[in-house]
Amino acid sequence: MSCRWHQVLGVEPDAAPDEVERASRALAQELHRQRVSGFGVAADEADRRMDLMRQARRALRAAPRGRRPDRSAWRTSQWRAGRADVPDFFGLRFSVCLYEASLAGLRLDVVRLTRRPAPVDGVVVTQRPSPGTVVRRGATVTVEVWHPPA
Repeated sequence: MSCRWHQVLGVEPDAAPDEVERASRALAQELHRQRVSGFGVAADEADRRMDLMRQARRALRAAPRGRRPDRSAWRTSQWRAGRADVPDFFGLRFSVCLYEASLAGLRLDVVRLTRRPAPVDGVVVTQRPSPGTVVRRGATVTVEVWHPPA
């Protein structure tokens, strides 16, 4: 069904959400009742295509491609039960990891792979426990941070 909606808007199936929005706005301007010359069949066809365009935009907004399914209800139940899902910190800056860990209710233990004075804002190269592991809230996640040479 998704490919059909992309065909209605005239965009590629792997189009970004902003491209979908731009295409739907352009099509809406093209099919607007005041722009369609004449009445009767042309106006009725424009109205039908406008309704189809609205359905396509609504469907593509509801299920954007490339996004993971919404797990907020599951995370909320985990949070209430005192558990947390370990985020994937690989490749992120250490400052971002601190923020993400605080949102998940976790603590970070840092292992520096290079000799740099504190504070260090390097890149996380490994972590324990692995991403997606369910741990108790307040648990410590150990990350190894590499700081590129200056």
